[in-house]
Amino acid sequence: MILLTGATGFLGRHVLAHLRAGGVPLTVFAQSPVPGVATWTGDLASPAPWSQAPAGVSVLYHVAGFAHRRIDSQQERDLCLQVNLHGLRRLLETLVRDDAPLQAVVLISSVSVYGIESGERIDEDFPCAPSDPYGESKWMAEQFLQDWASRHNVRAAILRLPLVVGGGSAPGNLG
Repeated sequence: MILLTGATGFLGRHVLAHLRAGGVPLTVFAQSPVPGVATWTGDLASPAPWSQAPAGVSVLYHVAGFAHRRIDSQQERDLCLQVNLHGLRRLLETLVRDDAPLQAVVLISSVSVYGIESGERIDEDFPCAPSDPYGESKWMAEQFLQDWASRHNVRAAILRLPLVVGGGSAPGNLG
């Protein structure tokens, strides 16, 4: 079964529609139930315990994140880190089960990890030097996932997406 985080966000809604159209067994992780989809409830920003993880999760699509907001205070910086790094950590630790091991994780990251405003021909070997709290939190989450996946023998893919839009304007502070 696939677990999708961020199903109510801009990109997550598109991923959810694609997975549902393919008839893939699916559960979403969200703060409240998502109509028509099995939902495991929890909040990536909260250290409060989540309900028990659904059984049989083999692939995690982690689309959720603290994004498209200006970070103007220490409180917002802390929340960004809590969601993007610590939320991922807690999610993976909760999904590790001996009876049904997680096989793969797809993490949606950001080109913000490069710390530049524009660029051409940027590939995976381009140096990462995040210049803002969002980019820093995504870079830290990437590094954590690479280490975690190696230790747990789980395949991991990290996608550093540039601005993704469709059917209207860009979300949040980018609109």
